[in-house]
Amino acid sequence: MASVRRKFEPTLERSKHARSSVLRRLCQTGAHAIPQLCQGLSAKLARILGREYPARWLVGLTFGSADQSEYTVVKVDAYHGINSYLAQLEDTSINTIEHVFEYNLSNAGSEGGKRGIHPAFPPGQDGLEQIIASKGEENEIYHAALAYVQRKCRAEGIDGALKMADGKGEYDALLFCDVKGVAQQIAAQAGYPIVTIPIGVDDHGIPLSLSLQHTAWKEPELIQWASAIEDALKSVDILRPLPTYRNASAKNIPVL
Repeated sequence: MASVRRKFEPTLERSKHARSSVLRRLCQTGAHAIPQLCQGLSAKLARILGREYPARWLVGLTFGSADQSEYTVVKVDAYHGINSYLAQLEDTSINTIEHVFEYNLSNAGSEGGKRGIHPAFPPGQDGLEQIIASKGEENEIYHAALAYVQRKCRAEGIDGALKMADGKGEYDALLFCDVKGVAQQIAAQAGYPIVTIPIGVDDHGIPLSLSLQHTAWKEPELIQWASAIEDALKSVDILRPLPTYRNASAKNIPVL
């Protein structure tokens, strides 16, 4: 297996103990974790990690030029996906994304429909506004962005990282351990499978995971590897406390 080097860089100090314990155990069982540095994938990772994720997602950025931005694709796809779902709902007058937007405005105190009103939604509906503004148009810019993102995450990304340095084969899987969800972003943009295994918590009690990726149609292999890794980790002393559900019955009351 290849552990993608840039993927481990954003892992915080407080999570390194759990990560190191897991990798050490895998190596003890006969696995070979080989640091891999793919230039194409590294460039994509650097672009993602350069953001203040996820906060900046909500402030109207395009994440680069529109014809090379995954956000261009997301806005159009979200417009169609959300409207398709809402159109199937019965016993409600909210059947389009525009209806959702207007409802949030009319109930800004509880739904955060306006900027600065609700602490859970500081920017208001910036994301919905941009999705609506796209009108779901699959124009030349959309197709250019889609082709660019898929090329960077497929041929120049995951597929490139899977290739061994000598060019004589490919790794069984790519291992990822990060705290910003970068692995999930790359897999989603490529349209490739990913499986995630809980491996414990960091020093602050935040859950940690180990992700495995491969190219298209490799779900069976990833499931087999994930199952084997979970079996191997049963003997590792990693803390996975059960949730306590503190204040589960509490109700948040907005204060304007």
